Amino acid sequence: MRGLSGKVGPGNRPASEEQREAFAARHGDLITWLVESLPRIGGRRCPAPVGGVVGKCALFHGRDKIEGLVTALRTGDFDGLEDPAHVLWRWLMEHNTRQFKTTYGITVTACRAYMEGRKVKMGSLTPARTDIFDWNDDFTEMIPPKGRKRAEPND
Repeated sequence: MRGLSGKVGPGNRPASEEQREAFAARHGDLITWLVESLPRIGGRRCPAPVGGVVGKCALFHGRDKIEGLVTALRTGDFDGLEDPAHVLWRWLMEHNTRQFKTTYGITVTACRAYMEGRKVKMGSLTPARTDIFDWNDDFTEMIPPKGRKRAEPND
């Protein structure tokens, strides 16, 4: 439930145990999919910020919009060197992913490029300044950043 602030919860308040349990009950299928689908990166479990961003993308835009990126990360089947999934994978292999805020922001940038069908050059990923969305106080409503909207569903 962290975001670009690097802290948990709206207004940087931690989520209560009750809120975490309600969130897990509401989004259990998505959580299971993330755990089963995200790859190991450099022999380690996929960094938590990557799962957080991919989960937010799936919640806000629909799982079908981000599923291809997850598959490409897991299988290594990239669409060229400028595929956002490939550039993100390389970035994750080459950088300290324990820097939560940077990893989260880089992942937001790569996921947005992927969902928008844009190519990115190696070394050009910079951390996003806005999140996919923010949560309301009880983690039940998604609030998009100004100027951003949900992606159109795939046909």
